[in-house]
Amino acid sequence: MQRTHEQARRLAVTQYRSRDVAERGINIASTVRMRRPDATGRRRFVGVLLGAQAGQVSLELEGRTVALGLEEVERARLVPEL
Repeated sequence: MQRTHEQARRLAVTQYRSRDVAERGINIASTVRMRRPDATGRRRFVGVLLGAQAGQVSLELEGRTVALGLEEVERARLVPEL
C-alpha cells in the first residue's frame, strides 16, 4: 500500500514528536508498532518509554528493557494516564 503525501507527512510529524519525547528520557507509557516483526514475531510493543540514544528507542516492558531501532518504527504513541 502506498502512502499519500498527507499520510507520509502525518507519519513524519508523529515520529518526530515521539523521537523528541524519547530523547528527553521521559518515563511515560507508550505503544510502538514496528515495520517488521522482531526475531520472536512481535511487531507491537506496549511499555514505558525510557529514552532514545544512537538510533535506538528503549522501552521497559514485562520487567525487562528492550531496544528498538528508530528507523524500523512504523508508529509510536504516548498512552495518556487517566
